[in-house]
Parts: sequence; structure tokens; C-alpha cells
Amino acid sequence: MRLYPLLLLLVSNSSSIRPVIAAAAAGAPVTMLIAYPATPVFNSTYYLANHVPAVAAAWAPYGLTGYRALQSQTAAGSAGDPYVMVFEAEWPDMDAVNDMLTQTPAEEKQRFEEDEKRFTDKAPVVWFMGVGAQG
Repeated sequence: MRLYPLLLLLVSNSSSIRPVIAAAAAGAPVTMLIAYPATPVFNSTYYLANHVPAVAAAWAPYGLTGYRALQSQTAAGSAGDPYVMVFEAEWPDMDAVNDMLTQTPAEEKQRFEEDEKRFTDKAPVVWFMGVGAQG
């Protein structure tokens, strides 16, 4: 089994690099989750119409196999879901994720970081998951 002990991911809105621990078997599918904290200023219309298609197009050359934007169904500001939106990006394996993280041009990362300011005021939480079981 090939392990990826540490990947670095530029976290938008923070201008810093956050280490992401990711261990996965070589060739195993990976889901990248980007969760946006619940905030009353989240602009889901802009996010869904502009940001999601741009990110999907930018990541397609690196092996993105599918994506979904999951929107909270609880009222903003209510005691409910901790995230207003969760973006699921499907990758064939961690090699593809690593390619996206290391080969995306800095200008493109900066463009997405700036675009993020148009729909949220809070940085997302990012993590990588592999299938443990399914039915």
C-alpha cells in the first residue's frame, strides 16, 4: 500500500497553508470534501452559478471524475447544520489529488481565493475521505 503522509493545501480566505493528512491505498477512489461554515452572508446563488463550474472546469484536467454541491436545508442562523454548503469532489486516487494540489498554477489558486470572497466570509474546512463501507 502506498501512503501519502502529508499533502499541503492552500486554504482559501486565509492566505496560509494548512497541512492535510491523507493516507490512502494507491489507486483507491478519494472524495475531497470542502465544507463552508454556516454564515448568514453565504451567497449560494453566486457559489452554485459561478464558483462551482469554474472549479470543476479547472480541476477536470487533473482527473476530477465528478462533483456535487450539497446545500444545507436548515434555515440560516438556526441551530442546525454546521455547514451551509459541502462540495464533494470525486477523484480516481490520491495521485490525481496530489497532481491537482501541486500542479495548479499559483495564479489560478489566487483567482479562486479572491473569488471565494464573493460568496463567503469564512474559510472552508477541507478533508479527504476514502470508502470504508457502502451498500
